[in-house]
Amino acid sequence: MRKNCSENEKLIAGIKKRLYELIGEFMERRPTYVATYLPQLRETCIRTLTGDPNSLVKEASLQVLLQMLDHYPAAVLVKVLSPKELVNRLLDEIKLRKPSASVKGAIWQLTGLCHKKFRVDVREFLVESQD
Repeated sequence: MRKNCSENEKLIAGIKKRLYELIGEFMERRPTYVATYLPQLRETCIRTLTGDPNSLVKEASLQVLLQMLDHYPAAVLVKVLSPKELVNRLLDEIKLRKPSASVKGAIWQLTGLCHKKFRVDVREFLVESQD
């Protein structure tokens, strides 16, 4: 019975990961269409980061946030992402939850892009981000 449960968890994690990958691919091809759903995508990705036990799913959700930063201008993203809150959550995730190496790498990459794209908004986290 436990073996079956473990296999189901792996299957569900694989499906979630693939869904995030599909969202990312769709965002690359149709950024204007996806723009209306950015707030919901952000919330879902953050919820996954803080709540899903599977590191592959967490990393896939962070990749969607990274693609948001790549495909949309800062003026649009400031309202949607709330960069100050996002960087604070990302840094808390590293400090308090001890994520896997791949998730930690995606978090640092996302934090770096936030500092690059929203310099003024996240300036207060610069020292903490460099530690």
